Amino acid sequence: VVGYVTESDIIEGEEILPAKLKQFGETDSGLSYVVPEGMRAVTVSVDEVSGVAGFLQRGDYVDVISYTTTTYVPAEAPVVPEGQTPSAAQLPQTLSTTLVAAQNVRVAAVGKSFSGAAATTADGETESGYNSVTLLLSPEDTMRVVQGAKSGSIVLILRASGDHSPNTQPPVINDMLLVQAQ
Repeated sequence: VVGYVTESDIIEGEEILPAKLKQFGETDSGLSYVVPEGMRAVTVSVDEVSGVAGFLQRGDYVDVISYTTTTYVPAEAPVVPEGQTPSAAQLPQTLSTTLVAAQNVRVAAVGKSFSGAAATTADGETESGYNSVTLLLSPEDTMRVVQGAKSGSIVLILRASGDHSPNTQPPVINDMLLVQAQ
């Protein structure tokens, strides 16, 4: 029993059964035993495009890209008359950015499966798609990913095997696309 834990108390004199023992890191023990100390598991909704077309597997690393609309005050903002709110000077701006701390994120599960294999439907056919991905993040990064998903949309970007380098790309703003097109 060394190195194992239980989900409930063991009463003095109670027989210890293997079915009651769990070990950290083993998927048979459940997701909470796979989550590293200090990390959190968060599940995000994906579709065929935002979820890398069904190619993600447990253990892959991804970057989380957020597409959202923000507001900003232009450098040459009009002076706001007294008594009016400054929000009148704010303009909408759509941008795509790598969530600052959601880079090099490990995939804990794909769909409802710990395995990287495709799920099987009720009629026995193989289903290659999934509609959710569970990620392992710090508590702060978890809040950023949830905010990105709720305030806009997110896309998972699959990293090459062994690529753990930081992404330093600045946000891409819609106006930048117009400048490059000229």
